Amino acid sequence: MPADRSLRACVFLLFALLAACGLPGGGPRPALDENLRQLLVEAEAARVRGDDARAEALMEQALRMAPREPRVWYRHAELRLQQGRLDEARAMARRGLGYAREGRMRSQLWLLLAEIERRAGNPRAEQAALREAGVR
Repeated sequence: MPADRSLRACVFLLFALLAACGLPGGGPRPALDENLRQLLVEAEAARVRGDDARAEALMEQALRMAPREPRVWYRHAELRLQQGRLDEARAMARRGLGYAREGRMRSQLWLLLAEIERRAGNPRAEQAALREAGVR
């Protein structure tokens, strides 16, 4: 079912792009503290450069600064997913879900979990996460 996988990948990318653009949907999110926002920007830049050690250090600092902020857990889970550390990515995404009560961030975390489960070869868990995200 390559078409089904392609559709799921497209849905995941669409939600990721919407998240990055900050488009409305799911209610307003409070602005991040400027220092925290800057840490996340620097961590993302390090990740894109392939400097995983720097990205990890910055993400750890962000988690110490805002341990209950679901967006920080989301970003850290993304980093772990990129690194192929699926168990850690799954745990971080689930932790973020504990702090994301409703709205778009919660859906994004479920979509991230769906992608983690897809890569881990767990189709049932992937489908369950997609349902929770409101995709299926």
